Amino acid sequence: MALEPRDVGMTQPTWGTPAVDGGPPLEMRAGFWKRVVGLIIDSIILSIVGGILGVVIGAGVRDGGQGISSSVSFLIGLAYDVYFWTSRGTTPGGMIMGIRLVNAQGQNPTMGQAIGRFFAAILSAIPFGLGYLWAAGEKKRTWQDLLAGTWAINSNA
Repeated sequence: MALEPRDVGMTQPTWGTPAVDGGPPLEMRAGFWKRVVGLIIDSIILSIVGGILGVVIGAGVRDGGQGISSSVSFLIGLAYDVYFWTSRGTTPGGMIMGIRLVNAQGQNPTMGQAIGRFFAAILSAIPFGLGYLWAAGEKKRTWQDLLAGTWAINSNA
């Protein structure tokens, strides 16, 4: 006998019958270009924050603070993504584009899923962005979606 979501403290997803991969129906999923624009918006926000912090850190460190600045930028990116994915289900770029990130239960990703997705996104970028291009395929999922068990859906769907 299969466990029902109520048996293990999960909630039922907002979509009816899941797709073959256990997620939302394909028509609910956010498309490639919509996701690219959301990512560009988030990159601009993080670049502005990183630039300001780079100037502040660089002014206070004798060697210009390159190593420290890079580490701080990495940690800010991690905190930004994990905070917004777990609390809002999307980043500001995703909000503007009408995208929401969900797990198999139709909820915001867990802390573990969000952290895993962040690091998997780095892996997706390494081979010439191939992991991101996967979202242009039929199932509209990037490598980080597959590894973290998440789906990007249209928030108005």
